[in-house]
Amino acid sequence: MDLKNLISRTSDDEMQASDELNENAQPQPDLTKRASEPRLSIHNLMNNTSETAPPIPKPEEKEIEASNPTTEQRTAPFTNSNELGYKEEQPNNENIISPMQTLNASESLSEENASRIKKRNSISALTNEKDVEIPTTDTPPIPESLITKGNNNKHESIHKKIQKLEEIKKQPEVDSAPSDGKPRRYKTKPTWAQDYIPTINRVISSGRIIKQTTNADGSLGGISKLDIPSITGSIPRNDFNKLVTEWIWANVEGVKQDYLDVPNVQEYIEIELKLGNIWDKVRDARIQLPVNTECVVATDYVNQECFFKPGITLQNFNDTKTFMNKLIKEAAEQQQQGRGHANNKYITESSHVLDLIASDSRRNDKPISGRVSIDVKTKRKTNNITKQRISDLYLHFPNTLFDLRLSLSVELPNELNDAAFEIFKKRVTMEREKERISYIHQATFTKVDLTKVKEKNNRVPKYELELEINTPALLRSMDNVEDDPLYYMDLVQAFLDNGRIITRHLSQQRQ
Repeated sequence: MDLKNLISRTSDDEMQASDELNENAQPQPDLTKRASEPRLSIHNLMNNTSETAPPIPKPEEKEIEASNPTTEQRTAPFTNSNELGYKEEQPNNENIISPMQTLNASESLSEENASRIKKRNSISALTNEKDVEIPTTDTPPIPESLITKGNNNKHESIHKKIQKLEEIKKQPEVDSAPSDGKPRRYKTKPTWAQDYIPTINRVISSGRIIKQTTNADGSLGGISKLDIPSITGSIPRNDFNKLVTEWIWANVEGVKQDYLDVPNVQEYIEIELKLGNIWDKVRDARIQLPVNTECVVATDYVNQECFFKPGITLQNFNDTKTFMNKLIKEAAEQQQQGRGHANNKYITESSHVLDLIASDSRRNDKPISGRVSIDVKTKRKTNNITKQRISDLYLHFPNTLFDLRLSLSVELPNELNDAAFEIFKKRVTMEREKERISYIHQATFTKVDLTKVKEKNNRVPKYELELEINTPALLRSMDNVEDDPLYYMDLVQAFLDNGRIITRHLSQQRQ
């Protein structure tokens, strides 16, 4: 049928064509859906029984073969095909298969598959010889293209790379100074943060020398009267003293980094302990923490909730002076009798100066004050420094009358001529007249200062007590920390113990 016949076709021709089709066509089955025959699903296939579902009529073999597309029916390139992908041909009434017949054929196949699935009721049934074909060879053969010398070379190159990585790991790490000016990040643990593992000699009362050692955890061994001082045979380190030693070391190293423009700036460091009280701002009284022993109070807490109130009473001042004079007398008697240590000596100094203090500027968000000391008798300038407070550590002693503030400052010498001194006096904000007596203990490198202070606008004198460690001795112990770390720890501990002894003595005198 061509386009011309379609256009010129009349109604009579259409009626005649429809009659011919009706005579030759086979009767069409009823395509309406039956209510009693629901569509099959996987659940129905797995659980279907002869009692619950009626049997589905099986199509004839001819119809099944006709329902599967042949090779000739597959879609070829550049040929017309229908939506199912079959090649369109001229209709042949003898070979026409109805849609219902195709549906019956697919349902028949589904029923056969369902019967097969029912038989597979276990893992063994799924993996038996009937379902799985096991190859005759144990392992598949390796292609000849993969068996080449290139693979061996590849494995050898991987081993060489691994050996190079192992050699790099064995190389020592070198700390390089940062070029961007940021704080130095240590690749290895700093010396001040490492545990102390020294070997020292101590002389006991009988004159016998014993070898003193410390373990890897920093604990001491062999200094107890017991044969075995603990379950591990060692004495654990005191966390209180350990924290102070690390705090001092870290701040000294920080000063070196902050004052790179000042050569040997560590020689101008001052570390002192001052007696006073950590004062509560709200209660207007000394702090009361839920602790029964000495402790280090967090600096942030003190700065926000408290402040340090330095000073002692006149009675405490006189008691300390009497106590120090007694110690000097006992040490002298032991020296005369030959019973004491040769270094157990005291040196006494006294001074009477007027300090002129002026705030100059700030460095690293910390105030810097200039101070000029003038001798009251001679009217001469005895000292001229620029002082900056670096850091504070607050030590609370709940069982004594006083607390301690550990301060680290930098006191740089400053030279002023007469003209500069006149300009400095115009910026002075505080004048303090100080009468001081100092007791220097050579064995522990500690200086105890008792000071009577009179301020310009306050006629009531104040009394201060502070302890200062000898900076050169401290720096020497830090330089030799690799050879004998225990000496640095003992020096700081002796400095703290001197503060403990004085505070406890003043508390006993009060009782």
